Amino acid sequence: MNQPIIRHATLEDIPAILELVNHEILHTTANYSYEPNTLEVQVNWFESLRNDGFPVLVATIGEQVVGYGSYSAFAKRVGYRFTVEHSVYVNNDFHGRGIGRLLVKQLIHLAKAENRHAIIARIDTQNE
Repeated sequence: MNQPIIRHATLEDIPAILELVNHEILHTTANYSYEPNTLEVQVNWFESLRNDGFPVLVATIGEQVVGYGSYSAFAKRVGYRFTVEHSVYVNNDFHGRGIGRLLVKQLIHLAKAENRHAIIARIDTQNE
């Protein structure tokens, strides 16, 4: 297997990210949305994060996006200004290969560079 490459996402990656998100919405409890996102919703999400200075990363193998990770503000209260909430999704066919770990490590690196003190994940009992 080729090694995954972690890089900042571009607008061209949004359809692949949308596919990852919608799979989780439809088949798992990892995302608390009940309806699949549209391309417009996913593009707006991406542009909003970028405009607010938050990263969106993708993991690629060859030309295929096999995972993504991002973080955003955890809460709007001033006491949480150093805290972010992260999301990491990996294509089912690539689970168990360390891709999620690579994405999280890069998110931690970026958060530290931004003087973030805490990264929070919302995980329920069904999310392995």
